[in-house]
Amino acid sequence: MNSIRYCITPVLVIVIFSLFPTIPSRAENLGVVGIVLDEPAAPADPQAGHTGDMVLSRILNSTITHFVTPMKFDPSDPAPLDASHVYLKATITAQAFTDGGYSWESESFEPSGNRGAAGTASNQYKVSRAASGLTKVRIKKGLTLVKEMYVWVVEVSMVWAISGTNLVKSSWTLGITSARGQGNSYTISGAMLMTGTIKPASLITANERPGLGHSTLGHLGPPFGQVRQSPPGADGGVPTSSTATAPVADASGSYFTSWDMSRQVTLRMTPDSTPVSSNKNYPANIVEGNDDASPLLDEDDNPYQGTLGQAGEILSTDNVAANTLDSAGINGDEVLVKAWFREFARLQIGTVWYKVSKYFPWRFHGYMKKVNNQWIQHPTLTDVLEDNNNGIP
Repeated sequence: MNSIRYCITPVLVIVIFSLFPTIPSRAENLGVVGIVLDEPAAPADPQAGHTGDMVLSRILNSTITHFVTPMKFDPSDPAPLDASHVYLKATITAQAFTDGGYSWESESFEPSGNRGAAGTASNQYKVSRAASGLTKVRIKKGLTLVKEMYVWVVEVSMVWAISGTNLVKSSWTLGITSARGQGNSYTISGAMLMTGTIKPASLITANERPGLGHSTLGHLGPPFGQVRQSPPGADGGVPTSSTATAPVADASGSYFTSWDMSRQVTLRMTPDSTPVSSNKNYPANIVEGNDDASPLLDEDDNPYQGTLGQAGEILSTDNVAANTLDSAGINGDEVLVKAWFREFARLQIGTVWYKVSKYFPWRFHGYMKKVNNQWIQHPTLTDVLEDNNNGIP
């Protein structure tokens, strides 16, 4: 038995190698070379869940992978959002990448050009976050496409209006209004409309795009949309899923789409309310809205349908108002309302909310005084509704 066993072994070895004279290396097997995030990035900050995340294509079984990240808006953004690039690498070593004859290629759109660049090693690549746009990053072997990833750098540009038609809530007259009301009272208010345009536009319109959200299918989860996560701070500012126990839509009738218009406020009231102060400051979290209780009356967070605005836009309106009854106070009393706002857009990417716009500053200052037992517009102070944050404490 032993002699037979030892005779068979070399024969088997010879047969195996004769059937497979050359075994392809990992670098030569096109099916296993992919593109992933280079973690930790350079600088050594995490990317997934911190500067953006991978999102499934809205097309079932697509071979394209998608990474979505907000544009780098401000050098003072907290780390790792201050990272200048998205850092990528191939799923093979630099040596295998070079020996296998692989190369990187990228093409940028909206605007055109090329925001991609080689990394430190041959298997590394990076895409700039300095401007919004789509960059298609590819690994090729000769002329053969091996793997492709779309890197989406997102920006929402904000424009405000204090005249014209209020597209979100027509009963709120844009600009400053004041009036004596029924019940012997005086009201001063300031209303504005904010329009956010999403860039790149193909993030909303392209067939091959990440499945961030959809007004009617998002509740099904990936790839039709993402599962809603509570935003920082108050949860009520974002529309719920249509299948929530108590569903809440926005002013357009749309449910969760991963997009949201939000607002922060610094407020000073004179005299201040008691026993609980009305005064507040901007929250520390850059993506928290502390003046965003509900989207039901004042937001259109669905950029896919263009119900109130245009497709590719999200909208918000606000009507800051102060009302005082004549029965309150004595002659000579004053009410001074000073509010400094920062309007911004946010987007859920993966399971994390990100600020995807610059802060748009605006302020409303409303003043009234009691004269002859009635509250009236302050005779020496001018009401203000402006797109700046002058005088903020």
